[in-house]
Amino acid sequence: MAGQGGWSASAAGIAGFLVLQGADASLGLAWACLIAGAALALWRDEIDLSRAPDTLEWALLAFLLAALAASFLGLDPRRSFALSMPLLAALPLWFLLARSECRPAAPLLVAAALGLAALTQIALVAFAALYDHGAAPGSWVRSAGAAWLVVPNDLAWIACLLPFAATAAPRWLYVLAAAAALALALWLHSWTLCLATLMAVIAQAALRRGVKLFSLRLLLPLLAAALLLLVLAVPFMPSMQARWQLWQAALQVFLDHPLGVGLHNFVLAYRESSTVPVDALVDPRRTPWPHSLPLEVLAELGAAGLLALLALAETIRRRAASLRCKDDSLHSAIAAALLVIAAVAATEASLLRLWTWMLATLLLGLLALQSTAVSPQGRQ
Repeated sequence: MAGQGGWSASAAGIAGFLVLQGADASLGLAWACLIAGAALALWRDEIDLSRAPDTLEWALLAFLLAALAASFLGLDPRRSFALSMPLLAALPLWFLLARSECRPAAPLLVAAALGLAALTQIALVAFAALYDHGAAPGSWVRSAGAAWLVVPNDLAWIACLLPFAATAAPRWLYVLAAAAALALALWLHSWTLCLATLMAVIAQAALRRGVKLFSLRLLLPLLAAALLLLVLAVPFMPSMQARWQLWQAALQVFLDHPLGVGLHNFVLAYRESSTVPVDALVDPRRTPWPHSLPLEVLAELGAAGLLALLALAETIRRRAASLRCKDDSLHSAIAAALLVIAAVAATEASLLRLWTWMLATLLLGLLALQSTAVSPQGRQ
């Protein structure tokens, strides 16, 4: 195949698309880079379309089919498909990354491009704060002009970059980046970003020391302990009280609609399904997502969607557990980033978010690249 070097057409298309994702003003150019990179990569035969789908791709396809079926049968199919535009970017991004010849440079390329997008978003929020310094952090984020950001917690995606900085950057730069992420979290009052940053640091250090974080013997107790801490935090944190009410509503939506209400239709059903009176809601606003991706999938895609998500999660866990995490390996960075996005998904992420689709596609694409590169069936 052509394009064995790191800077193939696929790599250039990915880099240009991600760098320009930082601001709304450059989204048109971002799409142009993605389309041009994909067209040139296909012309140069840099994308392997002949290889049969592996288990990860089958699991992703099963989840997408469950989402498609639930949306057709949901409350408002037109809304479901109208708000699914990020999928149009995720699909070509997957082929440019997971089935391309840019393997040697891919992890650092993706991390560097996302880093520039993150710096752009932080700068936009800072400018918004200078322009309207008396407003709340949520107002700064909404007026920043970055499609990835709706609420301050959306910046938690940046924590996924820290494991790559730990592997590829000097130690002083990594420490500075982690401290800056914590400072940003405190400035914007984002506990999600704060916890994601701490988890990124801990997960990266543990994996590089040989701790098998993806072992079920360790993962299940950690998950149980995390859920217990979340429940114990409910009485003390208004944000957790609001989430608790949304989580209860999501469960009730599923009980009322076992087949799911359709992708992005949670907002159309949860008030009617909620057993909490409107005047007793901690957050009286109509919230479009339940602040928990698994519960969002359960409510919107039904039992079939949740089963598909669990199958996908198990496939990812097995692939990540097979990575060779060493002190000098980017495998630990990919594995740690996957753990961070999984934690953020439990309490914040939504399929309504552009960054959820983009980051998940990129990390899973990197996971697919690394695992196929070392498998007997993968291309060497």
